[in-house]
Amino acid sequence: MLGLPDGPMQFEEDLEQIRDDISRIREDIDWMSQLGPALINTMIELRTIRRLMEVHMGEATQEELAEEVEADKKELREFESENKKRMNRRRD
Repeated sequence: MLGLPDGPMQFEEDLEQIRDDISRIREDIDWMSQLGPALINTMIELRTIRRLMEVHMGEATQEELAEEVEADKKELREFESENKKRMNRRRD
């Protein structure tokens, strides 16, 4: 926890701690931004499996399945576009 510096040495230690924290936060952000697309893809794959099972069980039609798959594709494109914008803003 940072407080008022007791002197130049404490100030330098606090500054180094802040720099380390910033570095770790950047690493976490990079890691999370890479994880996001994988989670979205996994969610879409699970929904597709669920839909295929519903069609197999007669709870849904193939037309309904096709409409929902198209909606998933649109959602994925939007997510990828937003993720790309976030990555570009971070680089700037």
